[in-house]
Amino acid sequence: MFTSHAEHYQRNTEEAAHYNAKPARLTNHHGQNEPAVMIRSSNYIKVVLPVSEALRLAHEIADALATHQQKVSA
Repeated sequence: MFTSHAEHYQRNTEEAAHYNAKPARLTNHHGQNEPAVMIRSSNYIKVVLPVSEALRLAHEIADALATHQQKVSA
């Protein structure tokens, strides 16, 4: 499990507050729009994820949160 250094705590928590996810459209190489999710920090688009990758990432986040919940209740 990754552990950040204490000197990065304030920056990490401040930056985390600026991240959000919004519905988006991803234009494929045929010019057709596909459903997607945009991840943004402040006004900067970090990535536009196809649905399959957004779901994969959502599951990984849920699994990471569940790992912490298991340790708290143990």
